[in-house]
Amino acid sequence: MPKKSPSKSPREPREPKAPPPPPPTRDELAVMRVVEQACTSLDLSRRRWVKLSDSGKAALSGWANSMQRLAYAETDQPWGLLADCEGVLEGVGARARTSLGTHRTQLEEAMRGLEAAVGAMRAAVVTLRQRVDAAAAGAAAGSVAVERASQVSGHAERIARTFEQEIALRRAIAGEALADPEPGSAGEPARAERAKLYLSAWVLGVYVEPDELEELIASGRAFADPNRNVV
Repeated sequence: MPKKSPSKSPREPREPKAPPPPPPTRDELAVMRVVEQACTSLDLSRRRWVKLSDSGKAALSGWANSMQRLAYAETDQPWGLLADCEGVLEGVGARARTSLGTHRTQLEEAMRGLEAAVGAMRAAVVTLRQRVDAAAAGAAAGSVAVERASQVSGHAERIARTFEQEIALRRAIAGEALADPEPGSAGEPARAERAKLYLSAWVLGVYVEPDELEELIASGRAFADPNRNVV
């Protein structure tokens, strides 16, 4: 007898494939380019911020160490075996003041660069918001590109504000560091202790998360894909 072929189960009907999204219009491509330009500006500001933060940290660390030496040299501090060494206190104090001047100059330079980086960041965010708003006014209702660009703009605005908060804190720290200490001031030991706290606050970056900005830049660039077709 001929063998029976195994019965085949009926095939389930396939779900129809969703149609591909329409390619972006010229207006949408324009707003995508705006996002790309903003991301480039933000990335340059982020890189500059990281580099100058390190320079400022080194200057502030040197300032804190110099303040500590100055506090010992110009106030009534125990010097142990060196207490009877003539001229030691004067020499330590003089070198500490010279070092303070050097580190203050370095800190000033770092702060000018950080202020410029935050200013460039704010300018990029303002330009992005203005162009996204203009694109939204002329785009078709429900434009995905404009909606996503608006999300990037809102996120960039929030991050820019955190950097502005951080630069305000660092401006206050630098103001303390750049003030010229009075020789023999009774408050120098306390100021030297505060210097350590200021250095810690600088290193921690209380308000900012540079990695968050880096993620925003990567996300914005992924959205602003330059290889899409024009309608």
